[in-house]
Amino acid sequence: MRRRLSLIVDAAACGGRGVCAEPFGERVPLDPCGPPLLPGGDVPTALHERAARAAASRPSVGLPLLEVPA
Repeated sequence: MRRRLSLIVDAAACGGRGVCAEPFGERVPLDPCGPPLLPGGDVPTALHERAARAAASRPSVGLPLLEVPA
């Protein structure tokens, strides 16, 4: 079965510095004020590794990568 992953923004934990956009900029565009604007929905399977790098790049837990229940 295909694994389903989703990135979400925790606005309270997000520092708004744009660190997450560096490894995954096409999927994590930044708002002019700093916090990422996510398109929502599942991360395409081909992009799971880059999504994991984006989530891991965060010094806080502002951009968790969550597994979507089947």
